Amino acid sequence: MSHADPKAAAQERFADAEWNRKGLNVVERCATDPPLVVRGLIDAVRERLPAGGRVAELGFGPGWLLEELIAEGLDATVYGLDISPGMAGSAHDRFGEQIRIVIGDMERLPFRDGTFDVIATCWTLYFMNDIDTALAEIVRCLTPGGRLIAATNAPDHEAECGELVSEAIRIALGRDEPEHDVALRFDFGTGERYVRRHFPAVELRAWHGEMVLTDPDDVAELWPKWEPALMPRDEQLAVRTEFLRLAREQLERDGALRIRRRNGAFVCDKEPS
Repeated sequence: MSHADPKAAAQERFADAEWNRKGLNVVERCATDPPLVVRGLIDAVRERLPAGGRVAELGFGPGWLLEELIAEGLDATVYGLDISPGMAGSAHDRFGEQIRIVIGDMERLPFRDGTFDVIATCWTLYFMNDIDTALAEIVRCLTPGGRLIAATNAPDHEAECGELVSEAIRIALGRDEPEHDVALRFDFGTGERYVRRHFPAVELRAWHGEMVLTDPDDVAELWPKWEPALMPRDEQLAVRTEFLRLAREQLERDGALRIRRRNGAFVCDKEPS
């Protein structure tokens, strides 16, 4: 199946809550930046969230940020929205009444105007069919002076894996496929143009780190985060085979796959009334 529709690709990629937890565990175990990411996101929320306010995460996936928001003991009502019924069900089982879980689409948010003081969305906007529509919906649902925190990647985030994917595409499919990474649709460069069309105040906060992989099984667990999301399924599987072979060869040769982690968030504040 071909996914010319980025949102359909995202729904397929993130339908398996168990895989998402496994992949997240590998990143937390092998990368240096997750604590910086969590602290940076929580700080950005706290700066703008009033006592008794409302904060939402859109596209919460495995729910790691929701968990951190609850652990912070915020004096606020926390919402989580995801398009996947499976993710929503898993989050409801996990958090119970601590979080108001909603199934919905970021391009048609099921909330009234001015519902939230802060909205966070992490590594999601590049999966939207129309990024401007999603941002306009976010602006609509924020209070005057409210804040969007939109986490994404730098263009060179995990570049070493991007190079391996490109080589695997050439070997498996006999062609070059530039811009096979869907995340390039909303990264530090492309994303700034979008958010500045919707918010008068935009700040980019960046977090850097490194991930060191020494176990081929860990590489295999992380493949779904690197696979070319918009490629037909049979081609994805062929590229996966070559990617894992190349990664094993590098592990045997060098002892480790060292990967730059370059990510951050656009912190965007809405015009006060």
